[in-house]
Amino acid sequence: QYEQLTWQDQIKEAQNYLTDPVAETPYIDTFLNERTDTDKPTKETLCADILNNNKQYKIAMAKVNAKQWNYLKRAEACTTNAELDAIRIEIKELLSSVGRAK
Repeated sequence: QYEQLTWQDQIKEAQNYLTDPVAETPYIDTFLNERTDTDKPTKETLCADILNNNKQYKIAMAKVNAKQWNYLKRAEACTTNAELDAIRIEIKELLSSVGRAK
């Protein structure tokens, strides 16, 4: 979870660096300096990856939010408990298929 707490800093630093290569990027610089792998990316590549990952995350979350909205609107339109139960079962099956049901 700690890494998630740095996402906004990473995004801001990446945007700033790609706009102005002399912009300060303390998180990104430290991250790259501390990595010991031989195939670590360049700073420019890492910044592009950070922004692409953020874009893909937003797209994935928009899909989840849309599914939630669709279920909510379907539930609001129900006129019987049986209709609500069918939606509940559908959601439970969906969650089970992705390993989230309890």
